[in-house]
Amino acid sequence: MSAWAQFPERAPMDVGQILNRVFQLVRANLKLLVGIASVPPLVMFGLLGMIGAAVFIPVLRLQQAPSPQQLGQALIVFVPLAIVIFVLYWLVFALYLAAGSHASIQSDRGAAVAFGDAYAVAWSRAGRYLLLLLIIYAICFCPAIVVQVAMAGVMGLSIVHKAQPNPLLILFLPLAVFLQMALLVAGFVIALRFSLAFSASVAENLGVVEALKRSSSLTRGIKLKIFLVMLVIYAATYIVMLVLMCGIFFLAAIGLLAFSGTHFDFASPVGVVLGAVACLGFLAFMTLFMACSWAGYTTGLCVIYNDQRRILDPIASTGAPA
Repeated sequence: MSAWAQFPERAPMDVGQILNRVFQLVRANLKLLVGIASVPPLVMFGLLGMIGAAVFIPVLRLQQAPSPQQLGQALIVFVPLAIVIFVLYWLVFALYLAAGSHASIQSDRGAAVAFGDAYAVAWSRAGRYLLLLLIIYAICFCPAIVVQVAMAGVMGLSIVHKAQPNPLLILFLPLAVFLQMALLVAGFVIALRFSLAFSASVAENLGVVEALKRSSSLTRGIKLKIFLVMLVIYAATYIVMLVLMCGIFFLAAIGLLAFSGTHFDFASPVGVVLGAVACLGFLAFMTLFMACSWAGYTTGLCVIYNDQRRILDPIASTGAPA
């Protein structure tokens, strides 16, 4: 019997049922889903830390304050490296979306998935998933980015040439800001249309164009439902993070007050070690928050994908997808 035959005949799931299913799946597969989602932030923080240390530590170790030329040289090295990091992060994030989609889809069908198996599926078609992510982002958000770059360029030229404010420039900037906001809203609406593309590509072994078309078909008439599910997941994770952050800052404030009463030297080796441990703890907290958030988003989209496919593809329920 195929996995699809396990779905009972019923009406489409509403927002409450989807959220309840997401909660059940994440709770039952917490270690797997959060572990898969923790890879992108770990890679990002690790690469940024290594490159930041390699570029700026030599400057900061100078006996005197670094000159503008030295800082400029550091930035000349850092900017290209940051671009490389950005590209690598996109690749890792595309692999995560594929691996997380595979794990969530299979978990929703009741099948067991291992961490390594999920990323093996993603790595087997890494180029496809990276291209899919780049195309989705380009379609949704490149127009807004072009407007933002134009705004920055116009403002930069005005500052460099130290020209008097042009009345046309004063009129252009508010219009450009309004246009950028409108393009961002339109981009988010289009992103909802393509929100099931990774699920379709992974589950049905579809190419980039086919996955985009498939997502457009599956999301027809349910974009508001998808938006509400994502909004509730975002609000829930944000509230939990806010509460935990308040608790962490409260404890940190108590600790600082306690140390200040002892005249502790924070510049001492012990103080530096404690500061480093605190920074690592904060990064670990942010990694956990990002991983939990994306585990929720990915699981929610995959639950919606499974529900839509069962409803719109009755033939698919007679056989497992590719």
